[in-house]
Order: sequence, then structure tokens, then C-alpha cells
Amino acid sequence: SSKSGLSTFNREFVINLAEITTGSMKIYCYVSKSDDRDREDAKKHGVNLINAEAVPGSRDPLDWLKVPPPELQHPHVIISHGRKLGTPACHIVRAAKCKWIQFVHVFCEDLGKYKKTPPAIIDTIEENEEKQKMEIELCKAADAVVAVGSRLQQKYSRSLLNVKVEIITPGIFGMFSNESKLAVDRAVVKHFNVSMFGRATFEDLSLKGYDIVANAIGPLGRNFELTFVGSSPGEHRQVEQWFLDNTGVSRNQLTIRGYCSDPEELKLMFYQSDLVALPPRTEGFGLVALEAISAGIPILVSGESGIAEALRKVEGGNTVIVELDEDADEWARRIREVSEEGAEEREAKARRLRDNYRKVYSWRAECERFKGMIEKVAKNANAVDKLDITIDVEDQKPAESNNQTTASIVESEKYQMDELQKSSAAPEMQGSVSHPKSLQVLGEKFFLSAWKNYLKTTPLQSKEKRDEFMGFMQDLLGGTSSPSVIFTTDPEKEREETPKVVKRQKREESLWNNKVMVSRSKISKEGGIQMVQNVPSCLIIPSKALPTPTEVTCSIWHPHILSPPLGRNEALVSSVLELACGSLSGTKKSYKFNGKVKLALSHSASDIKGYELGSKTAHPQTIL
Repeated sequence: SSKSGLSTFNREFVINLAEITTGSMKIYCYVSKSDDRDREDAKKHGVNLINAEAVPGSRDPLDWLKVPPPELQHPHVIISHGRKLGTPACHIVRAAKCKWIQFVHVFCEDLGKYKKTPPAIIDTIEENEEKQKMEIELCKAADAVVAVGSRLQQKYSRSLLNVKVEIITPGIFGMFSNESKLAVDRAVVKHFNVSMFGRATFEDLSLKGYDIVANAIGPLGRNFELTFVGSSPGEHRQVEQWFLDNTGVSRNQLTIRGYCSDPEELKLMFYQSDLVALPPRTEGFGLVALEAISAGIPILVSGESGIAEALRKVEGGNTVIVELDEDADEWARRIREVSEEGAEEREAKARRLRDNYRKVYSWRAECERFKGMIEKVAKNANAVDKLDITIDVEDQKPAESNNQTTASIVESEKYQMDELQKSSAAPEMQGSVSHPKSLQVLGEKFFLSAWKNYLKTTPLQSKEKRDEFMGFMQDLLGGTSSPSVIFTTDPEKEREETPKVVKRQKREESLWNNKVMVSRSKISKEGGIQMVQNVPSCLIIPSKALPTPTEVTCSIWHPHILSPPLGRNEALVSSVLELACGSLSGTKKSYKFNGKVKLALSHSASDIKGYELGSKTAHPQTIL
């Protein structure tokens, strides 16, 4: 991203995460639009950009991001930022059947208290209550929730019952912290300049507290100037008039500039300021203040902001917090105090604050913790060899911008199979998807229980059958590399002209054809057992289930071609099994089973707690 505000957070977050995960994960940014400069900058930091394809009939980039990128159709975890990006993330999650981490940056009910529009137009409190409900819905649907800063963590922890809200506190922004030789000649400049940065949407002017600082500057006299950076194109005069009508600042003291999205230009305006003020009546975090801290510029921030919560833990941080946040007189007093310090003293204090902030909140430490969050969520993903993680982020943009929206994707190069091979503990079961342990590790706890339950219900009638069954189970323990499937059955057989024998070593490359036969055998009227070698399952056909000696086949369908209907809280963790039977006489006649046919899976152990396995039927008409 090349924009400031939230985009600065996204850029630093992705770059630092890429550095932390070098060798274990690849980082992608999924963007609606990028240019050569963006791609070169991303590549330099080990990040890959993927452009979303435009959706016919839509000019909204958020619609484009609802479709998984062709380059990565099957991510395992998607990470989204805020309400706007949460919905596209949900679309990808449902399409790709992956996990989801949701970031929260605002608490809408707080914003609604201070947004101002004519009552006849809209009730901002009611409107923001509804927006907050949407935020909560997204958080509840996600597998994990992360708040930016402790202020939001506290608020969402109260709203999300039985949900652990994690926290990420952003570190110093590298793009602003590079030392610059650019500086104002303080020996010549006599006036003291206070700058505010934001967006001049008229309903937000009061919310952001711009009137508070303007009322503070007015009485301080002509030697104090106020620069507001944030007007939309064509609205500079209207914004100026709002300040003149609603505050005590004079036109001579006030300068209005357009919203700035270029980081280099933003840095120039930081260096032109003697002080940057962040005076919101409520603010989830306040990234513009952190940008100023990163640039080494003196700041004052409202006590009702997330950045103030973070600064209270930093040495010297309390000295830049205005606790009487709505008191213009208190702001005036604090601004005058800063102005009475020498320029060198102010700049030295600002640099010390930056250094002290970096000691408490480092991107490396925050991204290390976040990497742990990813790995924790990924334990529930049914992935053995790869872990794909999609991170949605939201951009701040001026009204005239190209509506660029970005997302990031993390792809693990190597799942931690070495650690899994070393472990001998029982498998950890969470939700409805098992932790991907190797079958050698699962064997004693998992398969022995399945064998016991199977043999209780279906005693083997001969030594040959017993030897065949035991050989099959031993083969499973020694040769299979993935858990068994959640399955559906279809009694109608779709016969294949040429029988196929699929060997285990070929399964991975052939599984993704539409349908692959994995087992075929003749079953007499007396019934029998059919071992399915390529998936850990065993078909038990009772006596008289078939009217005549019959060919029984088991095939694997690609789940995108044939899949059962899934509920909101259900997931298909692997492929679909089709069981079918037909006459051996060469006719096209097929049969249905006359009795209850059992398919024993490796997941049939009844004493595994905290795990829920279900089966559903997929009918031919469900083929997509």
C-alpha cells in the first residue's frame, strides 16, 4: 500500500510478518489494483502482490476481492481487517473451506455518540449500533479475533462472550522513522504551528475533536497557527467555514489542506509542524499519532484514544496525553507549554519517546506472537503439507482515489510434520476438524478403538477374513499419510467402462480428477468385507444385502464436483466416497442394497472426546 493511516499499518504488518516467517511462509498481498512501483516495493520486502480480477457488472473493488485469487484457490487461513473487508473474507472462507482471523480497528457504538448529522437525515447512534452488530457478527463467524491495541481489546472482550480477543499493538513505522535532513529553520520562523491530520467528512469533524484544538488555538493569539490536513477535493472553503462558524480560531490562524495519501508528502508536512495533535472524543487507536511519533515529531493525544492506552506503558508517554480531553482550555495550556520549550529540546524529547515506544512495542515481537496465533488456528485446518493463509486488510483512501483495496496471503512452505512425527501424545481434537497428526501417531489411540468397536458389531466368521482385516489395518498404520474422509454414499452406480486400479503412490496426482475408482470386488449373497486401501475405510455388507453375486465399487469424487449440502457450521474435511453395486452379467442392470451396509472409518472411535464427525448423502443432482 502507498497510502497512510490504516494502510500504513497494513504495509508494516505484512512486511514484518514476511521477515519473521522467512523460510516457513510466503506472504502475498491480494490487491484490487497495483502498479510496477507497488510490485517492486513488495518484492524488495519479500512480499508478492496478486491483483484481483475485475468482476463484470461491478465497479466496487470489494466485490472483486470476494473471489479467491486464481493463483491460490485453496488457502487454509484468511485474515481480514474490519467490517468492509470482513464480508469479502467470508466469501473466500466459504468457497475455500478455510479458517479465518478477523482484525477489529473501530468500535462503532462509540463513534455514533459523536458523529453529527441533521436529525431529519439519519440517527447516527442507531446507524452505528447496526454497524457494530455487523462487526460482532463477523467476529463470531471467524475462528479468532484480534484487536489493534488494548482499548479495542477491552471493548470487544465485553461484547464477545466466551471469545478470547487477542491483541496486536503496532510498532514504529519504518517508512516514517528514517532520519531526515529536512528541517524548518527555527531561528527564522517565529510562529508556532500545530497540525491535525484526518478526513473532513462533516459528520466526523466533531467526532475527531478538531473543534477542541481550534478553540484552544484561537485565544492563544496570532503567533499560533493551525493547519488542518484532510479536506476532500472541492471542499476546502466549506471546511474552512465550518471551523470559522463552530470554533474560535481566526482565518489568519487557519490553513486548510487536502487529504494526503502520499507518505513522502506526509513526512514533509510532519517536519513542517511544531506539534501534531490528535484530539478525538473517541478513537480505536489513532495511527496518525504513531506516524508522527515514528517521524520524531512532538505530539499531544487525547486520553480517549487507543494510542494513549499504549503510551501509558511507555516511559515518558504520560507527558503527551491530555486527560481532560474535551477541555479546550487544558489543550491551550498544554500547547503553550510545548511552545515555550526550545526547538532542540522538543525534538530531543520526541526522539526519546520514539526510542522508548520501540522498546515496549516492536513489530518483531508482535509478529512473532501473531505467527503463533496463525499456527494455533491452523491446527484446525485439514492440511498436511501446506498451510495457506489469506489476510484481508482495508485501505484508507481519499474520495478521488482509485478505490484500491488490499489483502495479504501467507502460504506456509512446510507444515510442522517433524514435530508431529516426534509427538506420541493422543491427537488434539478441536471443533469438527482433527489436528493433522501422522497415522503412525494416531494409530494406537485412534485405530485400536475403531477396530474394537467394529469387531463388537461385526464378528469375523473365519481366520481368512480375520487375517485379511488385520492386514488391512496394519497397512493403514504403516502406509497412509492423511486422515480419513467425511463421506456420503450414493446407492446408484455410474459404471465405468474400464476398471482402474489406483495405487497409493498415485493417489495424490489422480485424486483431483472428477471421479477415481479405488476399490472393486465381487460380493456374494452371503455378504462380505471390502477393504478400501486408498482411504482408511472398510465396507461391511451383511448377508442377503444383495440378491445375487454382485460387483461392488468404491470411488472418490472431487468435492467440487459432487458434494453434500453443508450447514453453516459444517465443513467437508476431505473427499466424497461413492458406494455402488451392479450386476456382473454384463447387463446395465444395477441394484440397491437390501440391508444396512456399514462403512467403518478410521474416525469411528467412540471414545475420542471433543470431536464431532458426521456423514451426509450427496445425490447426483448435487453435482455442480
